[in-house]
Amino acid sequence: MSERKSHTPVHVGSLLEWVCREFNLDTGLKAHKVYEIWDEVVGETIAKKARPESIRNRVLVVTVSSSPWIQELQFMKEMIRGKLNVRIGENLIDDLFFQLGIIQANKDAHATPFSQEWHETSLPKKELSEVESTLKALKDPELKSILKRILITQKKRIRSSRGR
Repeated sequence: MSERKSHTPVHVGSLLEWVCREFNLDTGLKAHKVYEIWDEVVGETIAKKARPESIRNRVLVVTVSSSPWIQELQFMKEMIRGKLNVRIGENLIDDLFFQLGIIQANKDAHATPFSQEWHETSLPKKELSEVESTLKALKDPELKSILKRILITQKKRIRSSRGR
């Protein structure tokens, strides 16, 4: 019978950081901080007219309420991108793409994980399959389950804070 080695306990936060680095998840998770810091970076006036929608290939897609605001934000694009990257702590956003759309009222910006609306937030199948795809390389079912809950929780919090 093999002898089990005794290891010093490791803080779960350190373990999660290691797993994220090992599976290249940390960059994506850091980039998603954009949703949390957007209002502070752009200010209240712009936050009412433009909301980050998604991040694809290091491009932040921003939904904007009107064409004149899109034109105005085009002039501010580099400044906003720079401020976001500084706040994230790394150069993770290469460009911003502005699209016309409807901006939901941000009444749930400070929703907590314990609020009823946050618990009732559901994710589209596409987002759930993104989570599954991100974690497919993990072999440990317990760790996979924990990270899946964390990623789903984060996506739900983001959706809730954007008023969706």
